[in-house]
Amino acid sequence: LGMGRPDLAFATKELCRRMAAPRASDLDGHSRLARYLVGEPRLVYLMRWQDGAGELRAFADTNFAGCRATRRS
Repeated sequence: LGMGRPDLAFATKELCRRMAAPRASDLDGHSRLARYLVGEPRLVYLMRWQDGAGELRAFADTNFAGCRATRRS
């Protein structure tokens, strides 16, 4: 819940942390968060498709630490 909503990240983390040993007063925090969610519209990130890369090049070091003196390839 907090990952997509930066405004809720801290509150969500604290409520989850307190669930290890919940108390009756922690229910108030859940109620407050629920009221906030009802009052705030849903945040949606729109990600548009991008054109693909024309060419992809990759290199590999096949002789990793091959030199015994310097431990370089």
